[in-house]
Amino acid sequence: MPPELPLLVERCRQGGGVALIAVGFILLANTRFGITLDWIEEWWPVAPILVGAYLLTKALQERKAAESYDEPYPATEFPGEPFGS
Repeated sequence: MPPELPLLVERCRQGGGVALIAVGFILLANTRFGITLDWIEEWWPVAPILVGAYLLTKALQERKAAESYDEPYPATEFPGEPFGS
């Protein structure tokens, strides 16, 4: 199993949790407080734009951090081991 997999799974869980909370809040506002969901029809494209902006920002931050690191490749457990094996 790649060493990055647990981190990826954790990020997916966090993103899924945030999405469920947001959907639950919107549905609760509709059922409990009578707030209409008509605005979703017009504003739903904002969600993928925000997710894409977040992913791009995160990737740029990780690239910048990797470039400022002294080693050219991420360290492995064993010296001389090829990256990703």
